[in-house]
Amino acid sequence: MKISVFSITDLGKRRSLNEDFYICDKEKQVYLVADGMGGREGGEVASRMAGEIFVAKISPFLEDKEITVPFELKEEEDFFSAIIKYAIEQANTAVYQYGLKETSKKGMGTTFTVAIPYEGKLYVGHVGDSRLYRIRQGNVVQLSEDHTLVQQMIKEGRLDAKGARQHQKKNVITRSLGPNKRIKPDVFSQQITKGDIYLLCSDGLYQMVEDDELFGELLSLGEKDLETVGKNLVSVANKKGGKDNITLLLFRVEEEN
Repeated sequence: MKISVFSITDLGKRRSLNEDFYICDKEKQVYLVADGMGGREGGEVASRMAGEIFVAKISPFLEDKEITVPFELKEEEDFFSAIIKYAIEQANTAVYQYGLKETSKKGMGTTFTVAIPYEGKLYVGHVGDSRLYRIRQGNVVQLSEDHTLVQQMIKEGRLDAKGARQHQKKNVITRSLGPNKRIKPDVFSQQITKGDIYLLCSDGLYQMVEDDELFGELLSLGEKDLETVGKNLVSVANKKGGKDNITLLLFRVEEEN
C-alpha cells in the first residue's frame, strides 16, 4: 500500500515541555499520537514509553504473519485487532509499573491513538481524547470517540457539542493509558479506499481550532499538499492561543494493495 505522510509536533505558546509523542513509521506503516499527563515530566515519559513499547510489541506480527501469538485467540476474534489490543495492554502495563517504581511519576498516563493500514483495512487502537479523523469524498468524519466526561454527557443527552467546547470540565479524561493496572482500549477496523486521508492529532489542535476551520483546511487537501495543510493548522492553533502542545499526523492512501 502506497501512502504519503506528513507529521509535526509543536510546543505551543503556554507550555515549557512537550508531553506529546508521535510515531510515523513509514516502513511498518504505524502511525500514532500520544498526549502525556503527569507531574515532573511524567507525561513526557508516559507518552514516549507507551508509543515505543507498543511498536516493539506489534512489530514482530507485522514482519512475520506466521508468528505464534502469546495469548489465547478467541474463535470469533479478528487476528490483527487482538494483536493491537495485546500491544496496547503491554504498553499500559509498562507505564503503570514504571509509575509504581518512580514515586514522583506515580499515576502518570497518556492518551493513545494508533492507526495501522493492514491487508486492505485501517486498524485503530484508541484510549483517551487524542483523535482520528477520516477525509473521504468531501466528507470529514471523526472515527475515534473521546473518552472524556463531556463526551459521556453528550451521549447521555445532558450536553451538546457546542456546550462541550465551553464546558469547564472539557479536559477531564475518563480513560487513559498508564494510571491503572487494567485498560480497556477501543479497537476497530474499516475498509480503506484509495484517496482516503486520515488525521491523527492531540487535543492541542482541535481544542484551539473550531470545527468549521479544521474541516475547511482538511477539505482543501484536494488542492493543497499534506505539509501545507498540517503547518497551516499548527499556525492557526498557535494564533488562537496555543494553550497546549500541538501534534498532528496526516496520511493519504495513494494506492491500495
